[in-house]
Amino acid sequence: MEIKHSKTTFGGEFAAFIDNEQAGLISYLNEAGGVMALEHTEVDDRFRGQSVGKIILLEIVDFARKNGLKIKPVCPFIVSMFKRYEDIRDVLQD
Repeated sequence: MEIKHSKTTFGGEFAAFIDNEQAGLISYLNEAGGVMALEHTEVDDRFRGQSVGKIILLEIVDFARKNGLKIKPVCPFIVSMFKRYEDIRDVLQD
């Protein structure tokens, strides 16, 4: 699985590709104070059950850590992942 990060004027997305097909994505908006608001998660039906969303989220967590950013979970999937995995909570917005 390959994860690609693309930026827009107000945010961006991290997209996962399997065999050159987009398997899923998580989009975000940039907020003040170095916060990434994770707004939307989408996984193609053909790739469900392969932890695509979790793998993308872990890539975003790594990106946030390396760049001194915080994450604001907005999407219900992201909220549930932060509740489930304590080891990624260090990047949560205060």
